[in-house]
Amino acid sequence: MPRKSQALRLSQATTLTEAFAEANMGDDYRARFAQDMVARLGRNKGLSKRQRDWLDSLIEEGVPVPKGDFKLLARIEAAQNTEGVVPRDVNILGEFAGKLARGWVLSEKQEEWMLGILENAERIAIEGPWEPSVEQIIKLEACVKLANGYSQMHWGNHPGTHKALRAVSEYLTHSGTIDEWHVNKLIKSMTGKLKELFEKPYVTSEKPCWAMYGSEYANAARSWGLATVMGAPSVNDRGQIVYPVLMCSGALELVTRQRLSKRKPR
Repeated sequence: MPRKSQALRLSQATTLTEAFAEANMGDDYRARFAQDMVARLGRNKGLSKRQRDWLDSLIEEGVPVPKGDFKLLARIEAAQNTEGVVPRDVNILGEFAGKLARGWVLSEKQEEWMLGILENAERIAIEGPWEPSVEQIIKLEACVKLANGYSQMHWGNHPGTHKALRAVSEYLTHSGTIDEWHVNKLIKSMTGKLKELFEKPYVTSEKPCWAMYGSEYANAARSWGLATVMGAPSVNDRGQIVYPVLMCSGALELVTRQRLSKRKPR
């Protein structure tokens, strides 16, 4: 057999890794080996004789024939190709399909998880992708603004909520589809602040309140005076809830809750 050029071996190995991925077997040990060889060849690095021989044998054999339930694998493939199924679920189905194609048995919990995703995908195929309501979108937009008020340490301690925030921001910016779980996760994480914004503000225009003049910081000169709330609360660029307040000086200011009181402070 004539010696195979490095360019030809790279091309064939790349095609092989793509075939493994399409068969949901990208995490198979043979696929991982082929991926490593593609990366090595792509850097113009040589392969040992044993590496060349095994890679060439894999190229010749191609992707192994799946061993699992063909009807179930076909159902998974159809779900992965259903428009509106979120990427997270597509990837999870790919992992399950890879295990099934190798003849592995899923745990009861894994099977329940997989069937739940499949049922949701089949519902989407009939009814279309899930979309948040108008009320939810309004709350999500507020959540994205409120997020500016949280520190990086907070997001580091709440990775699931941070992931939901990124998904929501992407959805609001570019539309497309979004997982209902992400929507519920983000809204639930900011329930208290959303309630203050939309349901039960700390102060309202119905009664006068007291507002702090100057700064809320302890070392700053400050005093309290009567004030009138002129509208509903909103969120500023720093992620703080602020109230439009007419001060007794005649100035209209956006004031945080820390500078407001329902009763005259002592």
